[in-house]
Amino acid sequence: MISLIVLSTFLIFTRQAKPEPDETPLEVAEKAAAYVINQALAENGGYRWEHWDWEGNMFYKTVIHEGAAGIGAFLLSLYEKTENPTYLEYAEGAAQWIISKAVPERGGYKWAYQNRHNPSGWWLAQQHRGVSGIGEFLLKMYRVTANSTYLEYAKGAAQWLAAMAYYEYGGCFIPMNPPNKFGTQAAFGINPAAESFTVLFLLRMYQETGNSTYLTYVEGTAEWLISGIYIKAENGGYKWLYNYPYHTSSDWNMPYHDSRIACFFYEAYKETKNETYLEYANGALQWIISVAEHVEGNGCKWDHRIGDNAYGVTHLVDVNWPTDFTTIADALLFGYSVTFNSTYLEYAKRFANWVISQGVEDGNGIKFPATESTNQYSGFVNAKVYRFLLEMYGKTDNSTYLDYAKESFDWIVSNATTVDGGYKWRTIDYYPHFPTWLAGGAAGIGYYLISAPMPPPELSATIDVNPATLNLRSKGKWITAYIELPEGYDVNDVNVSTILLNGTVPAEIHPTDIGDEDSDGILDLMVKFDRSEVISYILANVNLTKLFEERFMNITLTITGCLNDDVPFQGSDTVKIIMPIPRWYLLPQ
Repeated sequence: MISLIVLSTFLIFTRQAKPEPDETPLEVAEKAAAYVINQALAENGGYRWEHWDWEGNMFYKTVIHEGAAGIGAFLLSLYEKTENPTYLEYAEGAAQWIISKAVPERGGYKWAYQNRHNPSGWWLAQQHRGVSGIGEFLLKMYRVTANSTYLEYAKGAAQWLAAMAYYEYGGCFIPMNPPNKFGTQAAFGINPAAESFTVLFLLRMYQETGNSTYLTYVEGTAEWLISGIYIKAENGGYKWLYNYPYHTSSDWNMPYHDSRIACFFYEAYKETKNETYLEYANGALQWIISVAEHVEGNGCKWDHRIGDNAYGVTHLVDVNWPTDFTTIADALLFGYSVTFNSTYLEYAKRFANWVISQGVEDGNGIKFPATESTNQYSGFVNAKVYRFLLEMYGKTDNSTYLDYAKESFDWIVSNATTVDGGYKWRTIDYYPHFPTWLAGGAAGIGYYLISAPMPPPELSATIDVNPATLNLRSKGKWITAYIELPEGYDVNDVNVSTILLNGTVPAEIHPTDIGDEDSDGILDLMVKFDRSEVISYILANVNLTKLFEERFMNITLTITGCLNDDVPFQGSDTVKIIMPIPRWYLLPQ
């Protein structure tokens, strides 16, 4: 009786590839728009949408976050992508309804924000729930349509905000609920991040009109942030206090909010070239980096408020349109784009690595929680993650980010509910409504899908690998592959240095050749791979026990690469592998 001694084996477990959805992100966004448009209600010559809160109260809102301005912003962006006049019609309808709700005051206009705490409405300045964001939307409407009515009302919003400015510490800020410093209709603490984003609308008004008065409020807010009692130097950088005077000591330690201040200072620096603004923008990022928590896998994360153990992948419903700031890494990427400081990009990559680690396979994709260790999953959070990972792919060319972005998109599609030719999503499982709005609803999902940088189209290459039967004990030098591209593409344009076999083994730069190996009239590129490296990779990733038992196995080898203009290609071929068993492996028992 004889037995077979089998070499010790190990398995590499990887995520199984999911089928690609049939639809593109733009097509999914258009289906989101179809649902949103279907929910529009006509009033005052325009359109409004219902907003239901968590307790079942319904209001018609004007604002960016959960109102007509946000929905209009999405439809306007979709019109710019497609030139479909229906989207412009409904964006203009949103703007018309908003204009009909304007309340004149102090030479400008304000809009009420209703909720269950104040059904008659708050008078708020904020970007996401107040006059600043409405002004941003009307300004964008003017830029797209050249309709001067929109500019008139944008100027009105700017005039009201300017009239609400509160002066202190040599500068000024626009309170959340003006004109009183700590709120007029209720007690509101000072939030430097929100106040800095409020005034960015005035910066854009200056850029549009050239009226330097708008710029003085931006500079005044910068001075207020620098000279007031709300700033503290620490760890070689700067941090700011929140919720003053109702704050606790922990309100000094809020990295997410400070990253928004960094964005404000970078925006101000880009416009004015004032080096002081650059100093404080970099200082904010320096402090944020100093409090990063490092995790396995070369990742890092940030607590929303240090000590709360609330590590956000992205904010569940937060929207900062048109700034489009959703994570701390967005501020790091902004800082990198301005300064080219590689440390900022490195920490953005580490955050992206941590975000990826939070993904959970589910059905035909991967879902991401809003916050670590929670079960709050939604298409909106996935859409924000999708866009962030595509931004990271664009900055780094790391295909892992692209892969996870695609799987995030797959999950969005697979969790959509089809209705009247459109798509709708639940924000959270226990929320009974299918929201339309920008912050958490179909408009937000669609917006983040179309605002993401589009990955380059991946070409489907035809691959022929030789030898077709590979002896894993052979001592040959090369594995040869022939690559054909689709019609309209030239193999002379392939960047050989980008070619990988199964994402691991690089092609040799030399030798290469261009010919027609299969005599089909289509040129192919011949590249070679080190045979020993390929065999080592195969041995590390197949079931050796099964291979020894069956003596051969069919495997798929995938070759990827890019053209000189960074367009990626991919193709696969199946080869047979064999593992001859030497006589000395067969031993008598």
